[in-house]
Amino acid sequence: MSVDEKTIIKYLDIIIVECSDINLININNILFDKRYFNPKVKSQLENAEDIIYAVKEFGQTYGYFGKESSGGYLKLTKEGIAARNIKGHNKYQKSLKKNPLTLYQKIFLIFFTAFGFFGIYKYFQSENLKTEYNSTQNENKLLKEQVNILEKRIDSLNSKENQFQITPIKKE
Repeated sequence: MSVDEKTIIKYLDIIIVECSDINLININNILFDKRYFNPKVKSQLENAEDIIYAVKEFGQTYGYFGKESSGGYLKLTKEGIAARNIKGHNKYQKSLKKNPLTLYQKIFLIFFTAFGFFGIYKYFQSENLKTEYNSTQNENKLLKEQVNILEKRIDSLNSKENQFQITPIKKE
């Protein structure tokens, strides 16, 4: 009988999570002692043999179990311990597939950051330019006032010069 992957993963998760000793795992003991299968029912017993074999193969294929010892015991590998800590095969596989960023996400992130910094720079630079513009406007007004004052002085001096214009005396 062929066992579907969903069933294999279900029992694999049970074995990985519920084993008391990670160095001595006996799949038969775990499944029968915890009453997942009843050894008195012939159909369950035959089904259990297929499931146990499929779980061993599946676990060894994914690297959860080391090679079977002469006593029929299995040992959890680093991957098996990691899957146990995460509470199962599917969660462990999902944790392995976490890709930090795709190429398009990296490109987008670079542009987003660059334009973000440019926007911040532009905002603060425009504030700086506004203050500089206002100070130059004030300076311009002061200089215009000084120019007007100087022009008035020049005009007054020109008018005084015209009043006191000295004509040379001619000797005859």
